[in-house]
Amino acid sequence: MCIRDSNYAGSKGAKAFGEALRVNTTLEELKLSANRLEDEGVKAIGEAMIANTGIKELDLYYNNVGNKAMGVISEMIRKSKTLQKLNLGHNVIKNKGAILISEGLKDNRVLTNLHLGSNKIGDKGIKAIGEALKANRTLTRLSIYTNKINYEGCLLYTSD
Repeated sequence: MCIRDSNYAGSKGAKAFGEALRVNTTLEELKLSANRLEDEGVKAIGEAMIANTGIKELDLYYNNVGNKAMGVISEMIRKSKTLQKLNLGHNVIKNKGAILISEGLKDNRVLTNLHLGSNKIGDKGIKAIGEALKANRTLTRLSIYTNKINYEGCLLYTSD
C-alpha cells in the first residue's frame, strides 16, 4: 500500500492505519513517506507494527520524526519477525534516537536494510549503531549519509 508524497495523513491518519495494521496479515509493504506523521503518528504505526506479522517493508521517509518516536521504533525493530526494510531517512532523528534504534538492532534477526540518511545523528549515535552491529548479523545495508557525523564518529563506529 502506498500513501505517500504529500498526502498529509498526519498523526490522526497514522492512528487509523495503525488500527488496521494490528489485524492485517496480508499487507507486505507500507509506504508512508511525506505524510507529516511526526512523532505521534509514527508511534501509532510502530505500536501496531509490533503486533503485525505481514509487513516486510516500512517507509517513513520525510515525516518530521524525531527522538520521541524512537523508543517505540526500537521495540518494533527488536520484536519484528518479518520487517526487512525500514526507511527513516530525511527526518530529525538525533543521537538519542539513534541510541534507541541501536538497542533494537542488537536483538533483531530479520532487518536487512536500514535507511537513516539525512537526519541529525552525530558521533554518539553512530557509535551506538556501530556497537549494535557487532551483535546484529542480518543487517546488510545501512545508509547514514548527510548526518552530523565527524571523523571522530567514524573512528568510534569502526573501532573495537
